[in-house]
Amino acid sequence: MKILNFYLDKELIIQNQIELSDTIRYLLYQEDNTIFDRLNYEDDSIYLEPALFFHFLENKKEFLAQTLFGYYGIPPKNLQLRADKFGCAHLPNSGYVQFDQEGIYELKNTHIINAQNIIDGTNIRLCPNIPLILTHFLDGSFQESVLETNQKYAPLVENALKIIQIIDIDFWDLLNGITREISLYNSADLYSMAAISYHGTAFINIGLQEQHKEIFFIEDIAHQCGHLIFNILTLKTDQYLKLDKETLLSDLLGEERESRTLYGSFHGLFTYTTILHCFSKCLENNIFTGRQKQEIFARMGFYMEKFAWDLDTLHNPVYLTEQGMNFWQQFKDSYESIKNLYLSEYKAFNYANQNYIFHFDKFLQVNK
Repeated sequence: MKILNFYLDKELIIQNQIELSDTIRYLLYQEDNTIFDRLNYEDDSIYLEPALFFHFLENKKEFLAQTLFGYYGIPPKNLQLRADKFGCAHLPNSGYVQFDQEGIYELKNTHIINAQNIIDGTNIRLCPNIPLILTHFLDGSFQESVLETNQKYAPLVENALKIIQIIDIDFWDLLNGITREISLYNSADLYSMAAISYHGTAFINIGLQEQHKEIFFIEDIAHQCGHLIFNILTLKTDQYLKLDKETLLSDLLGEERESRTLYGSFHGLFTYTTILHCFSKCLENNIFTGRQKQEIFARMGFYMEKFAWDLDTLHNPVYLTEQGMNFWQQFKDSYESIKNLYLSEYKAFNYANQNYIFHFDKFLQVNK
């Protein structure tokens, strides 16, 4: 399948997903064969549970039984639950337990709320609590519980996913197959993100935006789920990068303000492609009109500027292997396809007051 002019090898993605599940399956057996023996060995979805990646890849050796409780049904004795700062203890594939406050609790006769929060028409759940990666790995504040955020914005997320399904069923199928959960949260100081260390979860922060409509969620879903897809596609990073994936661009370019890694900027080329692909498909299908259509063009121009910068930065065979350069060329072709179609719509826009995150209200201040 193609996203703009980038060819996605679905067979390779499936193969790499299986390799990942086999790796977690082996690590789980090595760590706790008592828990392992309770599970369905043949069910790959168990071993692709996002919290398991954090457990093993970030060496956060705690609450394994809680993570897998929903997959074996009968709790071990004295099951310990970790509740987030709003008192919510997530039991993946089962539901959650609500306590009065953050802490460690023993699951006895506590009522499990059997709410998987599966988004209608998808295989994707809305994560009910603040996941481990946000509390252990990052430092940020939260304005409200994730349950409250989910309740407010679930309809918009559902509508955004339905639009993606309408405009490109193939991309939708891939996204729906790889994304296990979406974590919506309201933070004043955390970006949206996705990481191999919590593979399967798209983290979307609504706290840095003034407006929340389908366009915002289409963009961020395409962005964060794009990271999930590209993590799988480029699982063997040495096939694409000649340098270590964690090499800092600041060291390569002498740009102190550039904080990303080489692999991070390579990811950027793919996520620009997925975002612009969704925007272009929305325009082709006349999904939005009037002010919303103008917002599509505004966001498109914003990402085309970023796209051009990263294409120029990574056009270097010292950084990329032959296969990596082949990807670069497909990204370049994707960039040119959008430019050829829509340059006249966004070329006069001013983005001087924008930062890393696009703000449409700021855009309107300088683009009357």
